[in-house]
Amino acid sequence: MTLEQVEEIKRKFDLANITTAHLTGGEILWHRQIEQIIRLFGEAGYRIEIDTNGVLIDQEMAKLLSRFGVDVLVGIETLDPILYHWYRGTDSVDKVLKGLDLMLQQNMRPGIQIIAADFRGYEEEKYDPVGNIFQLIKYFSTKEIPIYLLQYRPLGRATLSRDIVTDLTKEQKTQLKRLINSLPSHQRKLVSGDLPYASSGKADFYGCIGGILLGNMNIEGDIFICNWLRDRKFGNIFQEDLQRIIARMKQFRLDGLEELNCRLQNCGFRESGVCFGPCLVSDTYKEMTNYKGK
Repeated sequence: MTLEQVEEIKRKFDLANITTAHLTGGEILWHRQIEQIIRLFGEAGYRIEIDTNGVLIDQEMAKLLSRFGVDVLVGIETLDPILYHWYRGTDSVDKVLKGLDLMLQQNMRPGIQIIAADFRGYEEEKYDPVGNIFQLIKYFSTKEIPIYLLQYRPLGRATLSRDIVTDLTKEQKTQLKRLINSLPSHQRKLVSGDLPYASSGKADFYGCIGGILLGNMNIEGDIFICNWLRDRKFGNIFQEDLQRIIARMKQFRLDGLEELNCRLQNCGFRESGVCFGPCLVSDTYKEMTNYKGK
């Protein structure tokens, strides 16, 4: 997407009273004009959110993100450099951790998204799925970095529709819950739900707000209520008025798409604010929620 296209999108955001720009990719920080894009929204007073793998956050980028108060969510699968290389194909885990430290030095409060990656194919005797997740939780909670469990994202060697939580045995899930609950209370409070805007005030359920408070747009400008539900397009921002598209999405939700407003009522991990999901392509999500198979 070109800077000119982003400028047109921003003009339509202004007319529709949009207040938040959530920038993602691919890897959004690879965009050649990412600095101009951040300034474009930041200088207009938008709240800016970025999903990133964190590899490209150097000192100058950290200063820019801090200047405009960007909310940064860094996705990571493991701290093990060998496993990270096997999964991502790069030796960048140290760069990710350095980037996080640089943001902390700028008094930022980045979040960590522990991606429930599927490591099947890696040498089993060298990989403990529960230990891997808990190592991530322990490391980042001691740095007072909020952690979000767990949004599946099909990257690298991941399969299309499964995550590691799906493959945990009942005993492993129990072990992981005990490990999380063994954290000191101030650290345990950092372990939240799947969404970066989840908070203790939403503890009774994390309902889907797709099409009501947020929408998703691809590089062509097509708009959907959710990144996982791309079988229905509600319009294109370059072809029609954004306010009409928003009204269309809201009406669609109001007409009874109740299966998206999932309360996770049967999920055993809802205790203590711990949430494994939701992910609309995950078998775990289907088993633990009121999902109706639609």
